[in-house]
Amino acid sequence: MGVLPWLLSYAAGLCLMPYLPLETVHIGFIGALAFVVWAVRKSRRLFSLFAGLFFFAAGLLFYSTSISLPVDPSHLVHHVDGEAANFHGRILEMVHYPDGRGRVDLEIQSLDREGLSQRVHGRMRLFFGESPEDNREILPGDLVWLRTRMRHPALFGSPGEFNYPRYLCAHKIFVTGYLKSLRDMAVAPRDVPWYSADFFRRLRFNLASVIFRQDDAHSALTAALLVGDKSRLLPAQRETLARGGISHLFSISGLHLGLVAGYGYSLLLLGWRRSERLLLHFPPRRYLPLALIPLLLFYVMVTGGALPTLRAFFMAFVGILLWLSGWRTRPLNLVWAAAFIFLLIQPLLIFDVSFQLSFAAVTAIVACVGRWSSFCRDYPRCLRWFCLLGVTTLVASLATLPLVLANFHLLAPAGLLTNFVAVPAIALLALPLGLVAMAFLPLWPTAAQWLLSVVHPVLGMVQDATAWMIARPIFGGWRLFLSPWQTLGIALVVLVLMLPLRFRCGWVARIVTIGLCLVFFLWSLFPSGDTRRLTVTAVSVGQGDATLLSFGGTRHILVDGGGLYSDNFDVGERLVAPALGHIGVRRLDAVVLTHDHPDHRKGLVFILENFEVDQFWTTSTTDLSASPLGAVLARRGIPVRHFEPGWTAVDRFAPYRLNIFQPPLHLKAENDRSLVIQAELDEKGVLLTGDLERAGVEQLLLHPPLGEVCLLKMPHHGSAGSSPGKLIDHVQPEMAFVSAGRENVYRLPAAEVLEVLRASGIPLLRTDTQGTLRWSTDGRTQRVEIWEGGQFRRI
Repeated sequence: MGVLPWLLSYAAGLCLMPYLPLETVHIGFIGALAFVVWAVRKSRRLFSLFAGLFFFAAGLLFYSTSISLPVDPSHLVHHVDGEAANFHGRILEMVHYPDGRGRVDLEIQSLDREGLSQRVHGRMRLFFGESPEDNREILPGDLVWLRTRMRHPALFGSPGEFNYPRYLCAHKIFVTGYLKSLRDMAVAPRDVPWYSADFFRRLRFNLASVIFRQDDAHSALTAALLVGDKSRLLPAQRETLARGGISHLFSISGLHLGLVAGYGYSLLLLGWRRSERLLLHFPPRRYLPLALIPLLLFYVMVTGGALPTLRAFFMAFVGILLWLSGWRTRPLNLVWAAAFIFLLIQPLLIFDVSFQLSFAAVTAIVACVGRWSSFCRDYPRCLRWFCLLGVTTLVASLATLPLVLANFHLLAPAGLLTNFVAVPAIALLALPLGLVAMAFLPLWPTAAQWLLSVVHPVLGMVQDATAWMIARPIFGGWRLFLSPWQTLGIALVVLVLMLPLRFRCGWVARIVTIGLCLVFFLWSLFPSGDTRRLTVTAVSVGQGDATLLSFGGTRHILVDGGGLYSDNFDVGERLVAPALGHIGVRRLDAVVLTHDHPDHRKGLVFILENFEVDQFWTTSTTDLSASPLGAVLARRGIPVRHFEPGWTAVDRFAPYRLNIFQPPLHLKAENDRSLVIQAELDEKGVLLTGDLERAGVEQLLLHPPLGEVCLLKMPHHGSAGSSPGKLIDHVQPEMAFVSAGRENVYRLPAAEVLEVLRASGIPLLRTDTQGTLRWSTDGRTQRVEIWEGGQFRRI
């Protein structure tokens, strides 16, 4: 039996564990192990069956072990108490971003708090706001002293968001910190031995610094291509590479390792042929690949040891050993064995997008390219090479399509054409010249700089050609935010296309799979459950507001879009859009901006750009003429609607009642002019109060909402300045909710608000502690759920 069934069983255990109770894991693992021991004595078939169950249980156990916090009391994670402390440690990695910000990964060695020093260990990811202007050299391996406040990384708690804490956990990082500037960090340079990991990290950092010293517009592309440093790519460059389908060329991967191996083999062969003794005793086809292993290992270390490169090196190393020993195996078995070993060493890699894309692409290429390329074997060599490139691009694009949609929400058809330009330019010109420049750098710096000056325009040409292509109709790509069922349907279609034409029961499998795919798509298009239901979904977006009103599951209004005060985290792209896609929202009847503040506005730009929106509602005092929001509205032709002061009934959502309250426009504060929204179904209703403060609440109480309010959104994120006592006394809701950021600096919701609600016996729902909230009613009863463990669960 091959390794694939066991790999799939193990991977299934890893992927399902986040949705299962932890208490059943150890019992299941011990039981599966007992069955394996029993089955060995019975029959081979029973052994295969129970071995699969064993590896499934092993996946459950290994995931729970990997995600657990270290139990060692001297570990850094056990000293997080919200207070600042002094730290001493060693730099592992230094990353600078184009805007001057960056991050540092540290190996902490000691902690000093209130004059008491203690030995600790563990890694910390430290973010900094700006680099010092003196450009002092700070290298991996240097010792540092700093003062910061540690925090546990945490999820926002919204559907479809990237699991950043789990990503850090895979890198053995359990705490984060922040410095305003690198000036606040004392550094002591330190010599590192040539054989240490710090030496190679420092070498990579220095090579990237040499590239950036040329101050060329395309130096960031060169650094990404040669040493795998993508940190200084501009957002526009990243978008061009992604939409053009050539991002893989600027991430060190198996393609780069293969090219290095190919060029290295050719150069060594020239010297090998000059020695008759070598040719007689050590045939180059048999022994020359073995000489490439040190070169490939050095390249892997210098370029940062990215996962795709490690996968390619492992497969090359094992393949060379098998070649020398005379053993033969199917290439696919080698791929699956590599994936299995990687997951056994680091189980959380299965959630790493680079692991997913790398193994999906190489599996499809190994399985399909040889079969499909047989149709062009009689073509001339040049034409055959381009046909092979086209088939490889098509196969890799299809295999990775579901993963790209699930992780990046991008469909980029331009890659089927841009690779015909980008791959030859990089493989035949930019990469070999860049590698020679890196080799010449310590010996002949002038020649190295000249070679780099040739590489820059070549990569600039590739970028410009890609930008031209994605500017054409259709080839610009689309942002698609799909539900899990739709993504699964696409994955099944891809699997069908990858099956061999002569696959046993192939046509039956194709028909059944396509039928399942249609079921998944149709299931996602129709509303689930009762179609006569009013639903409020408060998306957890940190310190901001983003609330979805759904009428029967078919019509939707998004009220505000969140927006952290950072310019480097697009809440609309990272949180709101994935949540809408996960819920199944494709079109919005209206998008509402209650008032023009960043924590309500900034996330809406991406939503308006990438979703179908019928109307945009906002206050009359909001100036959209010179804002990014106004530019998007004008470009997409979305009509803007304002409301007169007082209540306005919107009658397009019958049998639901929807009313909009515009406070008087003469109120001074922008918060007090927030739009208020009331939605009702029969006897149950919800009131969304924006960021009203005292004056706005007084105006609302002078014009009280009609009907019963079951759910009240506390104004201004639960601020005490919004007259919470008066509002609660007049509205008398059955429950309330607050949208606020976890451990926010404003300490919202305020203690006074919590006391008022407690005294009134009104339960409070909070996005800062509970994540995304969902309240729904059929007009008679109501249901409350929170997003937990990958699904909405009733509370």
